Amino acid sequence: MLEIRGRIRKGIEIGPLTSIGIGGKTRYLIDVYDLISLKKVLRWLSSKRIPYLVIGQGTNLLFCGDFAGALIRLGGNFKRMWISDRIVVGAGIELKRMIRRLIANGYGGLEELYGIPGTLGGAVAGNAGAFGRSIGDFVERVWITNPDGSEQMLSSDRLGFGYRNTKLPENTIITFVELTLRRGKGSLRKAEGYLKKRSERIPHGLSAGCIFKNPEDDSAGRLIEACGLKGYSRGDAVISPHHANFIINRGNANFSDVIFLIEKIRREVKRRFGYDLELEVRIIR
Repeated sequence: MLEIRGRIRKGIEIGPLTSIGIGGKTRYLIDVYDLISLKKVLRWLSSKRIPYLVIGQGTNLLFCGDFAGALIRLGGNFKRMWISDRIVVGAGIELKRMIRRLIANGYGGLEELYGIPGTLGGAVAGNAGAFGRSIGDFVERVWITNPDGSEQMLSSDRLGFGYRNTKLPENTIITFVELTLRRGKGSLRKAEGYLKKRSERIPHGLSAGCIFKNPEDDSAGRLIEACGLKGYSRGDAVISPHHANFIINRGNANFSDVIFLIEKIRREVKRRFGYDLELEVRIIR
């Protein structure tokens, strides 16, 4: 087996790796702790024609069953921060932890994003946001590793940040991110205030986060609720009675249950309002 700084395991259950708790088994689960190891892994996977996916904390992923490739998680050096005249952060760091450490070092601006689950790399890839702020507003540049192990640095204007979207080259992995932030205005109290507001809005339980992107000038949750679908269920999957843009796994939901509800929502919203709702959650088949 390949020697790396990290760990390679076979046949690991996917459900516990995701926030919704659904999935079969993955062929490989690979934790990598430095850039040299990541390059080795990518070249090895390429030589064997094994597909891969970086999963972070699995907060917006829905697996249909087994994954015939490798799931990669970034740890070690990819969870570090370097704060000097520049702020460079590893893509594997938990977003909440990063914001807390930046505030402790006197940097503000990211407080609205404090409650968003997941890692920095996932947040940048999906341009995560809350309360009118998006992570892309603060990104100066990113470093990515390509499937062949080569590296690139991309400035923010090349990333094409949009609503819950970033135009990254296909199959690339974000490894490090440089942020531009204000110094001297960080407030943990403010961040925790936004966390409290988010906690009041977001339902508890196993979920993949918001299922659909909001249409322009409207709310997916409002549209779903107006269709009378709050609380609608299939098996152990239920459209949250608290926030209709969340599907909750009550313990034993499977992929078919969730997909049934997703398609039900799409049909009803299209029939009543004419919107074709776009998925925010990523489905891995």
